[in-house]
Amino acid sequence: MNEHPDKKRLRAEVRARRRAMSWQQVRDGSAAICERLNELQLWRDAGTVCVYLSLGNEVITHELVHDALGAKRILIPRSHEGGTMTWHQLYEWEALEPGMYGILEPPPQSPEVDPPCPDLILVPGLAFDREGRRLGHGGGYYDRFLAHTGGAKVALAYDWQVFDHIPHQGHDVHMDAIVTDQQVLRFTTEQCS
Repeated sequence: MNEHPDKKRLRAEVRARRRAMSWQQVRDGSAAICERLNELQLWRDAGTVCVYLSLGNEVITHELVHDALGAKRILIPRSHEGGTMTWHQLYEWEALEPGMYGILEPPPQSPEVDPPCPDLILVPGLAFDREGRRLGHGGGYYDRFLAHTGGAKVALAYDWQVFDHIPHQGHDVHMDAIVTDQQVLRFTTEQCS
């Protein structure tokens, strides 16, 4: 599968804009996004949630995970060579350690949950569009996982990361909803109220 030529350019533009955000913008935007997510029935009803752990100026998920521990079954990914991920239940924050790419992950000895069978998957990304398409970081980790996993796919993004249209290919997985600091975009109404 060859990548669309405009994806590389858009990734560079979005990465640069996200890097330029102040810490206050990241904190305020993330807080607003998490507040909107907490208002969704889909989040409140979810028992098992796959959650990415944020890095840098991504939408911050650490506090969301802290708040949900104990109330929900939280699954955190471990990245592996070859573009695959395994999912592991998080019992205590202190057990996490930096893994590939410097992202906090469960330690190698933590038991894998296979299959993860989530009710909800919080999906990272660089850019999204108004039809639910996602532009990831380019490693294919989430594309491979999402293509074979059930559960509602919900992206967390700053509002400026949502474009009218982004380059896409047939294998790209659509989101069920995108939660931003300004709005919630729903693409499957039966799941995302």
